[in-house]
Amino acid sequence: MDQEGNKIVKLNGHISNVTKGEFEQLLYELIQKNNVIINMEEVNILTSSGLNSLINICSDARSRNKRVVLLRLQDDIIKMMKVMDVCDHFIFVESIEEGQMKIRHYT
Repeated sequence: MDQEGNKIVKLNGHISNVTKGEFEQLLYELIQKNNVIINMEEVNILTSSGLNSLINICSDARSRNKRVVLLRLQDDIIKMMKVMDVCDHFIFVESIEEGQMKIRHYT
C-alpha cells in the first residue's frame, strides 16, 4: 500500500530465521526507493535473528536517506528490544499519520 509516497507493509505471524529471507528480500527492495512503515500489530514473535534483520534493514535504509518505521509493536517485543538495548535503531509509532510525520521529520 502507498500513502504519501511511503510504502506501508502489514506483517503477521513471526519474524525468525525461518522467515527472515523472504522478509529481508521484500524490505531491501522497498527501501531502494521508498520510506517504509511496517505494521507489526500482528507480529507475535520476533526472534534474535529477526531482530538482527530489522536492525540491518533500518541501518541500510538510513544509509540511503530512507527510513523504516515500526508501527504498533506488541508490548512483549518492545520489552525485548529494551532489554537488548536496541531501541535507538528504530522509529516507533502508533499510527500511519504519526509515521508519515516522523518520516518527514527524520529524512
